[in-house]
Amino acid sequence: MSGNISDTNVDRIKLDIPNLIQDLQFLNQVKLLSNNTIDHHIPLLQDKYSNLYNTSKTLFNYIVTNIITPSESFNINYFQHTIDMMLNNIKDIQESKISQNKASMKIGTHLAHTYVMPKINEQK
Repeated sequence: MSGNISDTNVDRIKLDIPNLIQDLQFLNQVKLLSNNTIDHHIPLLQDKYSNLYNTSKTLFNYIVTNIITPSESFNINYFQHTIDMMLNNIKDIQESKISQNKASMKIGTHLAHTYVMPKINEQK
């Protein structure tokens, strides 16, 4: 997110992400119907979702890339679940309900069980 967890507007990001996804899915449909690219729409989306874009360009670009040209491994439901968990942890840090270290451990454990452990188990 932003360089400072305390200034991250979690509630706004939680609203922006599904709306951005919906806009991108609509543009994808238009693209399929018209055989046009949607590249010229990206700056407009950056303006429309400026809070998300300015808070985390990486997250914004990740969403754009994976909605416009999804990889086989991209699962939108899992993505939304994981990003919600991360944003909830940021909010808990902001409200002093959890330490940043504890939140990092929770998220790291979740990601390890999702990505690392299945690969390790495949190799056995």
